[in-house]
Amino acid sequence: MPHNKIIVVTLYNRPQYTSETLGALGRCDGINDYKVLIHVDPGNSEVQRLANTWLHMNKEVFTNHTRIGCNQNIFGALNHGFRESDYVIIFEDDCVPSWDCLRYFEWAAERYCDDKDVFTVASYRNATEPPETWWQVHRERWFTPWGWATWRDRWPEMSRTWGIGTTDSWDVIVNRVRGSRCQITPHLARTQNIGAENGQHVPGPEWHRTNQFNAFWSGSVNINEIHPFTE
Repeated sequence: MPHNKIIVVTLYNRPQYTSETLGALGRCDGINDYKVLIHVDPGNSEVQRLANTWLHMNKEVFTNHTRIGCNQNIFGALNHGFRESDYVIIFEDDCVPSWDCLRYFEWAAERYCDDKDVFTVASYRNATEPPETWWQVHRERWFTPWGWATWRDRWPEMSRTWGIGTTDSWDVIVNRVRGSRCQITPHLARTQNIGAENGQHVPGPEWHRTNQFNAFWSGSVNINEIHPFTE
């Protein structure tokens, strides 16, 4: 019987980010309802130790026999997730979730499951919004990879073209396959991107701070309880 609530996490060689991301995930409201599948690309013993010792009641750690790279590690993690659930949430090592992030993803899972205009659910947004909008979402004709989710019936479209005949990054592929469909984006971000160093597509900390770091998100404001989300 497939486990209904699945999170996949992909890791490689950044222990400082791994520690922060797993720590935040462990503090998410509702995390104990989830099975967490951690896929590790080998190369850093401290990352492996953090994955193995992370205290979560229902986790599995899978370490690749040899390094396969970001594209294929994410592919393998998602493919694994969809063998166990109809809806999968994915975080990379530098995507830190807020305490209410999983509740946002759960709401979106139910609300948009049968809406074929919606291809994915994003949790990141780089914007400052007033409090009255913090529980609102909107449709965006784009794909944002920093903490996201999708459904099993959308996965085959992504998976059959993943890395075949192209050197494009996996997120570029997903955005292309998306076509004219949209992602659901929260007005107030539910993840923070902390990947300023040793990232494949980040030139350095200053570039990251200017282009990706969002000082205003759910983890930086005073939210004490869950409210209904609305579009």
